[in-house]
Amino acid sequence: MFKDPALDLLWELCFYLPRLVSALPSHAVVRDEQNNVVDIRPLTREEWTRFHTYSARIREVGISEWGPTSNALLALLAAPPAYIGRAFPKLRRIVIQELKGQLYFPDYRFLLGPLVNCVDLRLGEIPSENDALTQSIIQSIPEVCPKLRYLAVSWSSRTPPPWASQVVSEAVSRLDSLWTLRCPALNTCAIMHVSQLRSMEALALDLFPPSGSLSSNSGTAAIYEFSGLYSLDLTAKTMDKAAIFLRQLTSLPDCLTINLGASPHVSEVESFIGYLDGRHNRDFDGLTLRGRHGYVEPISSIPDPGPPVTLQILRPLLQYQWLRTLEIEMPSPIHLTDANIEDMTIAWPYLQTFTLNQHHGWGASSATIKSLYNFIWYCQDLEYLGMSIDASQLCDAPENMPADGYSNKHLVHLQLGDSRVRDPAVLALVLSTIFTSKFLYVCFSAGASFQGEEYNTGHSMALADCIEEVREREAEGITDEESWPPPQDVVKRLRKTFKRSLRRRSDS
Repeated sequence: MFKDPALDLLWELCFYLPRLVSALPSHAVVRDEQNNVVDIRPLTREEWTRFHTYSARIREVGISEWGPTSNALLALLAAPPAYIGRAFPKLRRIVIQELKGQLYFPDYRFLLGPLVNCVDLRLGEIPSENDALTQSIIQSIPEVCPKLRYLAVSWSSRTPPPWASQVVSEAVSRLDSLWTLRCPALNTCAIMHVSQLRSMEALALDLFPPSGSLSSNSGTAAIYEFSGLYSLDLTAKTMDKAAIFLRQLTSLPDCLTINLGASPHVSEVESFIGYLDGRHNRDFDGLTLRGRHGYVEPISSIPDPGPPVTLQILRPLLQYQWLRTLEIEMPSPIHLTDANIEDMTIAWPYLQTFTLNQHHGWGASSATIKSLYNFIWYCQDLEYLGMSIDASQLCDAPENMPADGYSNKHLVHLQLGDSRVRDPAVLALVLSTIFTSKFLYVCFSAGASFQGEEYNTGHSMALADCIEEVREREAEGITDEESWPPPQDVVKRLRKTFKRSLRRRSDS
């Protein structure tokens, strides 16, 4: 038998409620021919008490349309006898995952309680037959969960229902312990309340409703303090809408994400980066700019992509020595040379994520394999890299050790966009030498070319097979570090591996 501490560990992170069925007496559980629980017979006082020793330990619970919990079990948990009290007295975190707004048991208010500090509502399609009930649940949160620290309310359609802003605003205005808030646009009173919470660290806000909801009663733009805010994630129709809200903040958060309904123009990005320069936040460490979701057209397919993004546009960001994240995705070419990349990597020694048009591509990239070396030399903590290179000149193993023998062991995701690859085997050899993580994943986007052919996913898989072969040689103690360049037969074997892998996938 498990002792109490062991039971606590086993059950406190139960999350998947059907696990509780195993704690019920077998004679009480009624199943159909498919072994699904269809009913639970009444429990005796002794059986309830024993069952409660398990449910009372649970601290995290999820209810989902994806893996529905039996109505019979939920009904049992929602109405325990008075001598039991609440089914989950120690519950801290609740996650609700709808798909079409048709949860089998939509009234999950019984989960709310005074110790709950995290509520994550991932709601389904709108309008939903459960809308009125959902509104009532959100309105009850401040009273039932006064210590709430994390509140997230979102809809799968990304467009909230008409009632969302007002109902969520009223609830948020009565919560005084929030650390993290993710929700649709709030009214001025709610934002003012949140901005004055010194505990508030992360805010994700959807600005799609009319901007008038962000004005004060006098018609002038309200000013928000947010003295302790570290991370701000805004979703707006345009860059201008996002900038208007940012100008209402007395200080700029250290980490900023902008999700736009329309892809930004180069001039808008340049103006926005210039605006950041004027806010004088020397601790600024993260910028993410994304255009609209959906199909991403490669730069090479856009008839007139307009002017490119250059170092001149990005230069104001070089002052932020603590920068850890830079992500920009927009339908514009990127023109950065190896020298430009060197300037950027020297400026950002703590960089962990760097992606510029990892999906749209750069067009005709001016950066070469040497740019990857710069990330090796100057950004030792890099974990995610997304950029395009011109590897058309990389047709044989370099004479000198790649990156002068230096390597990065942290990077696990390398997205090489619309790169031009002449010899995949040589590229695989170089990449596996400079990025040494055994979990390295390399991929490309539409617009890339391999040996003059249009890219397809088979190329990425074949390249991965080559990297895996290099890793196997390393595991066997066969390395080429002390005798670089490696023997010609190494490259020849990798070329055969690439062709064989590509042929196998094209035949399947």
